[in-house]
This record gives sequence, C-alpha cells and structure tokens, in this order.
Amino acid sequence: MSACLAPTRPTAAAQVLAGELRYSRVWEDHALLEHGLAITPKDEVLMIASAGCNVLNLLLREPRRIVAIDLNPSQTALLELKIAAARTLDHAGFLELLGLRRGHALRRYDAVRRLLSWDARTWWDANIWMLAHGVERTGRLDRFIGEFQQNHVARLHRPELIDRLFTTTDLIARQRLVDTELLTPEFIREFLAYFTRDSLAGREALTDAVKAIKGPVTMHWLESADHGYRPKKSSGRTVDDVAAEVADVSVQWVQSLPA
Repeated sequence: MSACLAPTRPTAAAQVLAGELRYSRVWEDHALLEHGLAITPKDEVLMIASAGCNVLNLLLREPRRIVAIDLNPSQTALLELKIAAARTLDHAGFLELLGLRRGHALRRYDAVRRLLSWDARTWWDANIWMLAHGVERTGRLDRFIGEFQQNHVARLHRPELIDRLFTTTDLIARQRLVDTELLTPEFIREFLAYFTRDSLAGREALTDAVKAIKGPVTMHWLESADHGYRPKKSSGRTVDDVAAEVADVSVQWVQSLPA
C-alpha cells in the first residue's frame, strides 16, 4: 500500500510529498538496467517506483520479488494504476487509459479503480483531470518536454523527418540523419535556450529541498560548472579544476563533522 505523507510547509520537498506527478514515463533505457543487473528468478529487487516503467520491465525478467518505493505518493499511485490496468484491461484498453490511444480513459479507470489501494484511489480521484488529458503526457517532466516538441520541434522540422528518425533501424544511418538533418544550427540554439540547467530545478527549489534533509548539510555551488561538473567555457577552468574544487569541499565537510 502507498503511504501518503502530509507536508507542513510549502517547500519543494513538501510539493513532492503532496504528490505532484513528476514523471509519467521513465526516460532511461530499461535494456541497460536489465543487462547491468542480470536479474535471475532467485533475486529480490528494491527499486525506486518513478513512473513504473522500469519496474514492470524488470518484472518480465521474473525475479522472486520487486519492492518499489518512492517518496512521492503520486509515483506509487501511477505504478498501482498501471499494474491494475495490466491485470484488468486488454492492450487497447491499457493504451486508452494512459492516453496513448483515443478512447474512453475515464471509463477504463472505472474498470480498474476497485483494484487500487485506498491511497492510490484517493489520489487518482483527486486528479481525474490527468486521466482525461492523457496520463502519459501530464507528468511535470513530460509536459516540459512536450512543450518543447509542440513549440519548437514541430516548427523547425517536418513530421516526416521525426518519423524517419524512429523508423531507421541502422545505427550509422540514424546517426547520420541526426547529424545532417536534425541538429541544424537553429534547432541547437532553441534546444540550448530551452533546456537550461535551471529549467527544472533552480536554486530556490534546490535550497528548499535541501532544508528538508535531516542531519548536517552544507550547500556549495559550483559557479563555474554545470550539473554534470563540466566547466563553463567562459570560466577558463578545466574538468580537473572543477574536480579538485569538489574534492576540497568534500574533505572540508567531512572534517567539519563532529567526531
């Protein structure tokens, strides 16, 4: 059963606990996860629920058990919804429920609602608009990426090009297509302007989230680097410079802890 936690203050962490759906789908490649873990029928797997995609993909490997946990109750509610749909609906109905196929999403929800835990059912009943608009498009990250597709990709590239990108199976041919037709100078400019390092998590949001962490916490901003520790070109610093700064701050933090 999902556990719904009641936040007491309007911080970024509180928003997560309140149940804003962050991810409608998982964007990582499940094949890499399957290869890396090499799950066998004897394994018990502990996973972050997220959107449930990797949980369900790994379930096909038939481990003994998968335990999926998530700080955000909306993510466990989504996983419960997908599991209930897989048990109850046919493939067409499953796609309708998630908004991936035109149909009667709310009618499909009525068919699976009784299989949900009280927490998950309460969450979906309070967010019925997501079902009406298509669950797979209503997560925060999914909306963010979808807006780029609608406002920029659709304007810069013909649908035929995107179709070719997904139907080209030869890896070399696909990379050539990306290099010569997709990554135009205008597309790159729009991409870099839209997906800035602070688009999804600015300083204020991160600061609020860190304040909710129990225990000794020190925040140190890498002013000359991005989230991947890559130095900004304008800084004149190298990767080694940034790594040394991270190492120095980490050592200082450890040394500051009480014995």
